[in-house]
Amino acid sequence: MSQIDYQALRAKAEKATCGEWSLEYGEGRFDGDDALIHREVAGYIPICRIEGAHPESGFDEDFQMEQQANAEFIAAANPATVLALLDELEAKDSSISTQQHEIRTLLNALEQATEKRNSDIPGQKRLIGWRASDYTDETSDPELAKNWAAAIGVLPIFEGDVNTKLSAAGIKGE
Repeated sequence: MSQIDYQALRAKAEKATCGEWSLEYGEGRFDGDDALIHREVAGYIPICRIEGAHPESGFDEDFQMEQQANAEFIAAANPATVLALLDELEAKDSSISTQQHEIRTLLNALEQATEKRNSDIPGQKRLIGWRASDYTDETSDPELAKNWAAAIGVLPIFEGDVNTKLSAAGIKGE
């Protein structure tokens, strides 16, 4: 789909005949087969005439129905409707822009909080647990013991020097 120039469309809608447009079918000698789109003002001059749109025009039925649909669309897509749609579009664009700004602000605050939290971690003391086998008093199931240790947030101890591993990770262990 091609890019729509919304400003040009707005300018054209503002210059076009204002007010609500209505659709009538011609009855006279010159417009008996036509649909007339007009606005009631002093005097009656149609804005647009759609040939062959009258339901009793005598034209091919497919052509007549298409012309009738065109006339109904043109009457509905009057300048007031187009301007209202453009206003809604601008309001939505403005809302999206505001929301994007709020999201960027929140993300920035979250990133700063994360950086601060991460910088505080090395100085914190951590609760150090025992080997999963040390939890056998609570359960005889080694897998359950391991899960229980993880659930209460203790760091598991693996084979080797615990303090060496903690120091390498930047954590002060006691």
